[in-house]
Amino acid sequence: CVCWECTLVWTCLPHTLFLQALTMDNSRLRESEKRLLKENVQLVRTCKTLEEQRDRAEERLVIEQTQRDSVEKLRQRNKQLEDQLRVLCETHVIKERNQKEASQETKP
Repeated sequence: CVCWECTLVWTCLPHTLFLQALTMDNSRLRESEKRLLKENVQLVRTCKTLEEQRDRAEERLVIEQTQRDSVEKLRQRNKQLEDQLRVLCETHVIKERNQKEASQETKP
């Protein structure tokens, strides 16, 4: 491009200042780009860390749910065994009572 005022190729003061400003803007943009790339790398690391934490939390939830299920099954089994024990005790008490009654009836 030729400046009509100076009739030289970008050598007049306004054009020189303009080129310097463009150079500075370009330099600032490069620095901003570098900073943004560093921030992006940090964000990617943070995202990966958060994803890993989420995955571990999900695994813990599965384990906790499995444990809760196991505890509930054990409680149910315990209740069944308590019921069976109660029935057996009642049956045993009834048998002993019947035996005592039978032995008393056989005694004169």
